Amino acid sequence: MSFAICLMLVTAVCFTSDRFIKKNANLLYGISALISVLVIVSTALRLSNQFPQWFRIGVWNPLAWGTFSTAIFAVVMFTGAFRQGSPAIKKLMPIRRELSIIASILTLGHNFSAGQIYFVLLFTEPSKLTGNQLFAAICSLVMLGIMIPLFVTSFPGIRRKMSAKSWKRLQRSAYVFYGLIYVHVLLLNLPKARSGQMNSGINIGIFSVVFLVYGAMRLQKLLCKRWEKLKYIPAAVAVLLALVVGRISIPQQNRVRVMEASTVARAMEEEVVEEDRNRKQEPEIEKIEEDKKEEKKIEKKKKPAKKESFLKKEEEKDKLKEVIETSTEEKAAPPVEKEKKAPEKKIQEKQKDKKEKDKEQEKEEQRKETDTVDLKKEITEPVQPKYKYKNGSFSGSGEGFGGTITVNVTIKDDAITEIKVISHKDDEPFWSEGATIIDRILSSQSTNVDTVSGATFSSGGIKEAVSAALSSAKNE
Repeated sequence: MSFAICLMLVTAVCFTSDRFIKKNANLLYGISALISVLVIVSTALRLSNQFPQWFRIGVWNPLAWGTFSTAIFAVVMFTGAFRQGSPAIKKLMPIRRELSIIASILTLGHNFSAGQIYFVLLFTEPSKLTGNQLFAAICSLVMLGIMIPLFVTSFPGIRRKMSAKSWKRLQRSAYVFYGLIYVHVLLLNLPKARSGQMNSGINIGIFSVVFLVYGAMRLQKLLCKRWEKLKYIPAAVAVLLALVVGRISIPQQNRVRVMEASTVARAMEEEVVEEDRNRKQEPEIEKIEEDKKEEKKIEKKKKPAKKESFLKKEEEKDKLKEVIETSTEEKAAPPVEKEKKAPEKKIQEKQKDKKEKDKEQEKEEQRKETDTVDLKKEITEPVQPKYKYKNGSFSGSGEGFGGTITVNVTIKDDAITEIKVISHKDDEPFWSEGATIIDRILSSQSTNVDTVSGATFSSGGIKEAVSAALSSAKNE
């Protein structure tokens, strides 16, 4: 997202301040060189964590990670893709050389800043780099090898010493440089996008639009001069490449969801087909059942009437037997004698008095027991200590090398029992090394520990996040 903002900012400045850039080119070169030196020194001294968050995210990160210089290069490369005589060419072509020199100076600062980590590992411990980081570092070295001659020959004094043919031949290598920028961005952002980081996916989308559109425009401009019939092929190729890059950058979780959705759709189609078959078979099944019912009716009609008369006689016999049995039972039953009970009021009153006395005694005994229990509790129960932190889980955030680090800290009776990382944007191997500070914090039960050498930003971000979680867990 920051690349899109930088690109819009650079474009606006170029269209509104083209004359100022042309007149004050040397001043802008000096400012660019000063910015590059400050970026290199702040990275070497690990000063970026001490910057305010708005400055670190909005200013330092675009300069240190080459986002701003890439936006300037994007304006430079689109200048050569526009149609001759267009308003954009008239505005940008006079300052194209100055923009390329400024972008080159800022890019050198980015490479010397990031190279303190990645180039050192590339030449000393390449096994610590992931495959994408390894190829990205090699790609950066190749780009430096192309950019430095282009940068040097952009100055008028050196350009005059070269022949026109040799200078143009050298300038054509800029197309390779632009393509390697896009490859470099993909190598660094694809693993993060596939793991579900939305910012990396957005970066891939924006860079793909800018660089693929440029490639299509540049090839279309070339084909229009020689083979006009083929001028639409570059656009089709750009769309195809965009689809491929988008397919590769889809997070793995979303791919699983797509597969599940397809299986569910197939299952639903099968159910619909089965329902259609059942609907077609329903009238046939109904006809078969109706035929069976009619056959049963015909069989019942064919049965002889003798069975019905026999059944009626049997029912009459059963009724006579029931009448006889009921009459004999009534005769044999003895008369019910009514019991006479004499009143016993005096006995009942005495029993009531005893019950009331017993209830009063029970109440008094219960009161005594409760009093003794309360006394025992006061004697046996210890006074609960006042804790500095609340019990539970608390979250906090800090700034790492690549962005915000969020942790979840679990506390019980003022003891840090667990520190769990919820999210981070730092790269390997620095993250794994920096995460070892968690064990130091748990063992010392305090954030007053040293950061991990070689992973100062990552370990410092974790330390800052844990401190924020502890501050939110304090009892008032």
